[in-house]
Amino acid sequence: SNMDMVTLYCSILLLGIPMCWARRSAPSQGCPRGKCSKTLFLFKTKSSDGPAVTTIPQCRQDWVLLCMQVRLNTRVLDMLTVGRKIKLFRGADFTMKLTSRQNSLPSSFSYSFDVSAGGTGAIAVRRGRGLSVFGSVNAGDKGLYVVESCGPGCVVLYQRDRKFFDSLED
Repeated sequence: SNMDMVTLYCSILLLGIPMCWARRSAPSQGCPRGKCSKTLFLFKTKSSDGPAVTTIPQCRQDWVLLCMQVRLNTRVLDMLTVGRKIKLFRGADFTMKLTSRQNSLPSSFSYSFDVSAGGTGAIAVRRGRGLSVFGSVNAGDKGLYVVESCGPGCVVLYQRDRKFFDSLED
């Protein structure tokens, strides 16, 4: 519908006299093919309450281009259904579409993804005494990302330079 929406605001003035005014809002344009849906992120950057990134061993490896301490967004994980697209983290320039969700043990799940940049990803999550997360995402020419534990309450996400793997073949 292209009708304008009018909202009526009212306030009681000092002498108890009501005063009302209307405000017209622009017509709703609708969502072109779901473009308005909120982007969901599987991992959120953790605030600085954990170890400094420079002290995390994974971040100090050769060939690491990007490294950050993250927190698994369990709310997104719990609502994830096959076919849903998400991003690995805020700032990722690719999306991942869930292709399967498997429950191997009562508290262990594995998730498989197709990546928009070409490639695939797999994330394994174990819940129970704490949360354990491990995975890798091959985002084609956008890079290879690894997620793993870096100690109690610490999860790290880092990007490996593809040249690292080329050097292993030499």
